[in-house]
Amino acid sequence: IFGNVHRPCKHYSNIFNINHVNSTPTLSITSILFLSIFPDFLATFALITIFGNAHRLC
Repeated sequence: IFGNVHRPCKHYSNIFNINHVNSTPTLSITSILFLSIFPDFLATFALITIFGNAHRLC
């Protein structure tokens, strides 16, 4: 999982590149911030996008 997070797909990189740092804690913190700041639907969609790409080989 985390190996793929460190090598994100193009669309993943374009969307999350600003917040993306090559460290798992940063990704977790970013996910928590998404849950806290964005409405539930957007937060869920963002998390599905993040972890969907993490589970899918590029």
